[in-house]
Amino acid sequence: MYRLITSIGLLFFMTTVVHSQQLNNYESFAHFDVEKYVKQFERNFDTNGIITQKKEYHALTICIYGIMNFDAFQETGDSIYYKRVVNQYKYFTDTSKLVFYDENQSAGLPYNFEFKGLKAPWFSGMTQGVAASFLLRYYALTNDKQALNLSKQIIRFMLKSESDGGTIGRTKEGELWIEEYPNLAASKSVLNGFINGLIGLKEYCTYFPDDQLAASIHDSCYAAMFNSLDKYNTANWTCYSRNSGPITNSYLRYELEEFDHLYSIYGDERLRDQMRIWAKFSVGKFDTELKFLKRPKYDFAADLPYDKKIDGCSFNQYELFSKSMINGITKRSRRKKRKYDLEKEGYYCELRMADQLLKTTQPQLVAFHDGKKVELTTEIKEGCLSVSSLTPFDAINVHFKHKPQVDSSGVKLMVYDYRHSDIPQFACYTISKKEYLTKGEVVHFTGNPINATGAKVYYRFGKNQDMVKDKKYSIEQSFDFETGSFIVQETGMYEFFVSYDITHPVSQIGQLKIIHQ
Repeated sequence: MYRLITSIGLLFFMTTVVHSQQLNNYESFAHFDVEKYVKQFERNFDTNGIITQKKEYHALTICIYGIMNFDAFQETGDSIYYKRVVNQYKYFTDTSKLVFYDENQSAGLPYNFEFKGLKAPWFSGMTQGVAASFLLRYYALTNDKQALNLSKQIIRFMLKSESDGGTIGRTKEGELWIEEYPNLAASKSVLNGFINGLIGLKEYCTYFPDDQLAASIHDSCYAAMFNSLDKYNTANWTCYSRNSGPITNSYLRYELEEFDHLYSIYGDERLRDQMRIWAKFSVGKFDTELKFLKRPKYDFAADLPYDKKIDGCSFNQYELFSKSMINGITKRSRRKKRKYDLEKEGYYCELRMADQLLKTTQPQLVAFHDGKKVELTTEIKEGCLSVSSLTPFDAINVHFKHKPQVDSSGVKLMVYDYRHSDIPQFACYTISKKEYLTKGEVVHFTGNPINATGAKVYYRFGKNQDMVKDKKYSIEQSFDFETGSFIVQETGMYEFFVSYDITHPVSQIGQLKIIHQ
């Protein structure tokens, strides 16, 4: 058994376990096909069912595969996925696969080979974070407290500074950062690995809310991410680390999924702002490297052309949109009344039933958000009642005015979730004409948005027209389309694009104009 014990004397706060925590779907890996994942990079299984890569064990690969199967089990209830999760945990029952420190209070998952100057054993903040996420899911599945305790040891090692052999480094500005490759100057502050580490730390803090050190480092790292984002971005792409060039199409698409994952956890609109910028860059630039993606030709944004008929831009994919909907969840049901809770809040749904039932029962709908009524627009189509709102709703009550002649369980509420669809998350409309603006002018947009949810304007600036294309978009350089504006800080040429969330099969912004005065 390979075990190292040191007496660094780190101070960790007493923690309390919160049981039965809700773990979000691991969206970062949701775009991977769990079956195809095994068929690339010489992956296989050992006699215990643990996944290997090139006949070697890689903790990161094991944990990713375990998490994907956990989510698949949660969705389907199929025991094959349960068994795969249990098999991956067997890797952690062999203590020779870990290195223990601080009188067994912390544990690292070593890479026992050299990598770009890193000497074995070296450790990764990405691997530590993903491992914690897997162990917490295994605990949620089995209630095995050994897994819960090991997740604590894994995070405690992550929180050690890189100078002490851990994974916490500092950005060039001196802020805390979870390093994918600690002490490797050639790959300083890698963004995608940091995010997976942050997710693991966040989930750990949910289970151990009294760990003040973990909470403090989490909060510092979260703030550092936003303070550093602009340092990664270029005029039309983004970079892998603080000292490397542009990432591949594959990595940008993965980072888009990661930011969507972060948004599902934090609900921070700044994450969506960054996604919209990257989505604009990635249109038509697909991943040709990974063979296990569920949707290899998926575009995160629809780059909309100007439509003279509406004097603006529009998106209309009703047939595809409708096919991409999934069943809502029935909470309580009776013959004349049905209640639905939505897993995620939405702006659009469809109530589907037989035409005869639709005509004879005259269903009346009431939507709610956090228990408060939401105004709805309804439209009868063949075999369904489409429902939309300008504000999100998370519950729908259906009351049939006339008692159905048949059991109303044949009625289905279908909800739209972009994660289950081929429809882009965002519409993107680039204003082709650049605007010459002078310092002190106030700029805003006018137009007629229809189902253009959360429309925002993004801009960049250059001293002259040729310089604009080499400047960056950033989340700070944005404002709300309908209510926002900005004051020009420097005279020169400005380029704009408008982006909004696609939440309805028909959405558009008509009569789009820039106003500056």
